[in-house]
Amino acid sequence: PLDLEALDRETRAAMAAGEGEALIARYASPWADLASTPTAAYLQSLVALGRGLPDLAGVRVPVLALLSTGGAFGDPAITERQLARLPRCRVVRLPARHWIATERPEEMRQAIEAWCRELAGP
Repeated sequence: PLDLEALDRETRAAMAAGEGEALIARYASPWADLASTPTAAYLQSLVALGRGLPDLAGVRVPVLALLSTGGAFGDPAITERQLARLPRCRVVRLPARHWIATERPEEMRQAIEAWCRELAGP
């Protein structure tokens, strides 16, 4: 089993101590993933990544996309271009290398709550 809350706590502590590569080392290792994820599920995820995206223009529900400003695992500009195909998408950029929930949990919560308030209306 993998305790994500404990992992996030440890990663935040390492980052606060100035270990800049802590996030990459803890979250970018396929070996670490395979220690807690069944191999079949991991391979299914890899196959799904290679399939590409469906037609995003057909998505009619409101969408909130929280993007990290860093490019540790992808290019934020490419992601934004893809998200622009969603007719009702709000993009919020947060200063993070990759994993917003670990790096900027408070800012993430605030962005989600603000978006929900806007959807609810006055």
